[in-house]
Amino acid sequence: MDETQAAWFVHSTVNDNMAGAARVHLAERGVDPSQLTMFALGGAAPVHAEAVARAVGLTKVLIPPAPGVGSAAGLLLAPLAFDLSRSVPRRLEYLRWEELAEIYDDLERRAIDFVVGAGAEPDLVTITRSVDMQVEGQVHEIEVPFPGRIDDGTRERIAAAFDESYRSRFRHPPLARPLRVVTWRVRATAAIAPDVGPRDTPLEHTRDDAPHDRAVYFQQSNAFVSTRVLHRSALRAGLIDSGPLVIEEEASTTIVSPSAQLTVLDDLSLLLELHELNNGRSGDGDD
Repeated sequence: MDETQAAWFVHSTVNDNMAGAARVHLAERGVDPSQLTMFALGGAAPVHAEAVARAVGLTKVLIPPAPGVGSAAGLLLAPLAFDLSRSVPRRLEYLRWEELAEIYDDLERRAIDFVVGAGAEPDLVTITRSVDMQVEGQVHEIEVPFPGRIDDGTRERIAAAFDESYRSRFRHPPLARPLRVVTWRVRATAAIAPDVGPRDTPLEHTRDDAPHDRAVYFQQSNAFVSTRVLHRSALRAGLIDSGPLVIEEEASTTIVSPSAQLTVLDDLSLLLELHELNNGRSGDGDD
């Protein structure tokens, strides 16, 4: 291989690995990928998103503003939360409700103490209960929302909640075997208004960010193609353009192949709509 072939081999291998994981995820949930839009979040995601979307069977990719700092923004915007759990594995039919009430009371008290200690107002704390369950003989558990109060009808409500969660995840009913509860869980959450928000003004567009052309290799063309390079800070809502394009920003780069169309949405997200490739290949849309 020459340098270009080697670079493309590495790039396409990464694409194939991500696409394979996405296919498994979709198949386990019985979801039709053609009805979905890929949300490309992360510094490297917009480089690979189009090729991965094509390989999986999607036709749209959405890239939010500043995708390279999505995890940091999520950390700042997410509510305070703390999870506690206790494992008490046994068949559902052998549960003692007095013991279960004691477990949840203890978990909830400790979880509330934690979020209040982190700065939350006690009156704003929300408690969510769940339980990890399985059909007897199943290797993995699934997390099931705990259905309401603890009383003589709890066993039936837990069994019904497990059946609903199992069908939702696997698209078929569980085997007719005894149910086992494994772990009881509590999550305490409390929203605290963060001192962060969107920029009041767009990023400055400098001379160094001026549009220019660069030779970019695209597999579908099997050649370097003269490609416009734009800085994302210069893009405005309503822009519609066709690839090939490279859109650069501080923490990421978006690739728009010759077989894709770019639309800048009102919130400055980038929408890529993918067209069929002339060579009939579905996974080679990126540079």
